[in-house]
Amino acid sequence: MNISTTKLLTTFFPVSLLSISISSSLIAGESTYDPTTQGVYSVVTKEYKIVDAEANPNDPNNPFKALKFKEEKLLPEGLKVSPYSEVEGVTYFPEGQSNLPVVLLLHGRHPVCSETMQWPCPEGETVIPSYKGYEYLGKHLASRGYFVVSISSNGINAYDNYEVMDDRGKMARSLLINHHLSLLYSANNYGASSQLGNSEKGRELASAIQGKLDFQRIGLMGHSRGGEGVLQYAEFNAVDNQLFDVDAVMLIGSVNFNEMSLTKASLGSILPYCDGDVSNLGSARIFDKTVESEKTYPHYQWTFMGANHNYFNTTWSPGTYDIQTADDWSLTYSNSILVKIVNNYLEKNPEALKFFEKNQNAGRKLIFESAALDNDLEIADPHCGGITVQKSENTKPFHYLGGIMSMYSKLYDEGREKNGLRRLDSLMAKVPNGRFSEEKTRNEAKKYITAFFDKSLMNLAENEQQDVNTILTLKDDSSNNTVLQSASQLTNEDIKVSYYQPEGYEFELDPSKDTHFNHEGIEFNFFKKTQTNDVFLDISEGFKVGFNMLPHVKRIQEDKIFPVETISKILLKINKKDGYYERNLNNIDLSNFNLLSIRMLNHPTSHSENPFQVQLTDYDNNSKTILIDEKELRMLPGNVTDSSQKLPKFLHHDVIINLNDFKGIDFTQVKSLKLIFDGGEANTYSISRIAFTK
Repeated sequence: MNISTTKLLTTFFPVSLLSISISSSLIAGESTYDPTTQGVYSVVTKEYKIVDAEANPNDPNNPFKALKFKEEKLLPEGLKVSPYSEVEGVTYFPEGQSNLPVVLLLHGRHPVCSETMQWPCPEGETVIPSYKGYEYLGKHLASRGYFVVSISSNGINAYDNYEVMDDRGKMARSLLINHHLSLLYSANNYGASSQLGNSEKGRELASAIQGKLDFQRIGLMGHSRGGEGVLQYAEFNAVDNQLFDVDAVMLIGSVNFNEMSLTKASLGSILPYCDGDVSNLGSARIFDKTVESEKTYPHYQWTFMGANHNYFNTTWSPGTYDIQTADDWSLTYSNSILVKIVNNYLEKNPEALKFFEKNQNAGRKLIFESAALDNDLEIADPHCGGITVQKSENTKPFHYLGGIMSMYSKLYDEGREKNGLRRLDSLMAKVPNGRFSEEKTRNEAKKYITAFFDKSLMNLAENEQQDVNTILTLKDDSSNNTVLQSASQLTNEDIKVSYYQPEGYEFELDPSKDTHFNHEGIEFNFFKKTQTNDVFLDISEGFKVGFNMLPHVKRIQEDKIFPVETISKILLKINKKDGYYERNLNNIDLSNFNLLSIRMLNHPTSHSENPFQVQLTDYDNNSKTILIDEKELRMLPGNVTDSSQKLPKFLHHDVIINLNDFKGIDFTQVKSLKLIFDGGEANTYSISRIAFTK
């Protein structure tokens, strides 16, 4: 925390600032670093709630209103924020330990009440506790020596799509984060006499944590719209010395309405490939912009190839909670299901067609209220899966479609109470595909989030640093693969990684400079910062591209040609066997580097079974060639003929090679790097980055 924080919080943190080490002795039963292993500490769980904002949201003493007033100077001119929000959270921390780094978790936008999006919830409705959906992560981190707080933002969620907020709640969430950190900081100093002590639960928590938290080490995690909230808060650190310093920011399926980046902290980001909510994977551009502008901290991006949006939060998942839950990927098929239902009805009732054409809304209502399904309807992508709407003689399609069209829909059924809700998982029959289960989604998230925060916030021993780097980059730089084999390791078919190491830890090449290539075997194009979308994609005739397929591109219109930003540096079109691209390295010393990373995109016209080789040559003309696993080169999965399914994604990821594999090379004088394409059929690759890293 900056020294001038005293202006806001009155006093300094009184506890020793010495960091603790998360050495192997802290992890039960393991001598090798493993982020999935439960820690040795017993975990304490305590909740707190400062003001009953739900009972009286217009109370002038509501702390969120006071926060807005006190920190008005932090708000850009004209920005509107939520009039109020609850101040409520749940904490997890190791019993009897001190000097604990602080990790704050912030959920995203989700239904706030069992039937409505109002705040406070109307009488008789159930409040949906989204903030409790990360208990699995909070308890795991706490067992390993962290203080974790997960905060509620239902009051913001209820209003962030309306005029009260011009930025989809980004600033309001940032202010809410600061308020919670301020309360905890005060409790750390003053215990039960702090503001946190104005309720029985708050006093218990304040007394338990007094003098035990280390506000010099702070990590934030934001899911969905919570991602922009934690980014906004972290960015304020760079310009306003009244806020707490943030060391690490973790995103899960984050939105990117405001085209954000991170400049003063480490970044970790999980992209759920089968995300049915933030289906454009717009946070890929957060990573792109951060890597382009920030050279001080490490940054990581992991694409979970089988994950959806909701399963990271147990309160949003149908297997662990009963209200307003769904497999969000299946919701993406609602329009296709609707079209099939309507067409099926009109085929059997041609007299209704004219009525339907004149008044579609009334026509749909007529169909939903009168038609029954003759057959099961199934729509599915071969990788992410889909849904089956089952035939039923007694249940009309509307009863299914209400749940499919919207997580907030009310389902009408004569056999149920009026406006009663039903769980949506019963509507969804999975087909064989690459999807992650709820359990696997959370286990793998827990692993990467823990490793990321350990690297950023803990004082790791040297061998542990090597192990955590192996996990975060999904590549072992030694002959010992025990780290990768532990911790329920994903394979390169389950996850795609992109990463950037700070200055001094990597040597990055400009792929467009000091190059030559086989003119007969390869067509070589340089990319400008801005290209027309047809050049950027280089898509074969007949392939229709939807916006949701383009994570690296700001929103574009289908079938339009106009400039878009691209991260690609070069386009390689391989026309025949023995095409190659060569980059002159000028006898550089690479002896201190461990990995070679090539960030690239394979195009739909390519054939992944064609050999792709990487060759290094030293000053004495010793050469070593490595064959890349064809699994690394496959185009990302999806139905390439139907853009309405939002797949495949045109997403760059890193092909990572251990430099130890280049046996016989003198790494003190490396002359050149060559990419050799030895296939007989055409392949097309975009390359955005080539780097040697430690």
